[in-house]
Amino acid sequence: MRRLIFAALLLGGARAARAQRVPGRELLDFPIGTLGEPVALATTVGDGLWNPATIALRAPTRVRGAVAALATPAAQGVTAQTFAAALAISERTTFGVAVLRAGVRDLQRTSTDPQTLGEIDYGTIVASATFAHDWRWLTGGAAVRYRIGELDRDRQVSAGLDLGLVGRVPFGNDVRVALSSFLWRFDASMDDRPALLAATDLRLAGTTETRELRGGYSFVATRDLGRDDYVHLSGRSGRLTIRGGVLRGSGFDVVTWGSRLGIGLQHARYVVAVSREERDTGLPPTYQFTLATSFQ
Repeated sequence: MRRLIFAALLLGGARAARAQRVPGRELLDFPIGTLGEPVALATTVGDGLWNPATIALRAPTRVRGAVAALATPAAQGVTAQTFAAALAISERTTFGVAVLRAGVRDLQRTSTDPQTLGEIDYGTIVASATFAHDWRWLTGGAAVRYRIGELDRDRQVSAGLDLGLVGRVPFGNDVRVALSSFLWRFDASMDDRPALLAATDLRLAGTTETRELRGGYSFVATRDLGRDDYVHLSGRSGRLTIRGGVLRGSGFDVVTWGSRLGIGLQHARYVVAVSREERDTGLPPTYQFTLATSFQ
């Protein structure tokens, strides 16, 4: 029943109100390509979707590639896949490409009775070309994006540009600060719902990136929708990385709470990671899986 109601609302919104110029924007509200990380500082996949500056490669790494998949329970039926690659074109400059595809499976068209009349196509594709440059304690990035959205017979496209920064305080507890835009468009309208992202964290214990405990705070503020606030911890000891935290969402005078947990294991040049997100909305958890590799 939830799926039938969802399909009816989608078709009604597209054909009657035309409230969304490029279909599929809702599918990009999921934290795709992040493994329990604050999205503005997410580097496990390295696709630069949430912050273009995060694709930056540092010596001796020259090449990185990653694939990630997201799956929601049957009540939502959302699936997403990300493919990303990055290349260090100079000592301080990185170029990356990424393709993300997200969609809702098994949306059935009905009339006045439960008999189905075929499937409803609902999905989006985001292709990105990203540059990032490192200035020792500050990394900046820019991503040109091409987005395709499809809902039933309605297919729209758009182009946009996102910018991002990641800064590091060169003393004290290794503080990081990040700021980025998400899905800003050249032909922006009132219905586009772009977002502003910010995050910060610091080292609470440990002395190196391979043995440390970090804690921090981040938020994602989406126009006309609300914001998510995330308080998180992450720890790494050798090959094992564990991240998690508490999530608070607010919008339309409704507050929800949730949690995120991500676990990654590194072996040689490969990283395998899985994450879980759950909110108090009555829906089962969302899961993500990632495989990444890098070369010198």
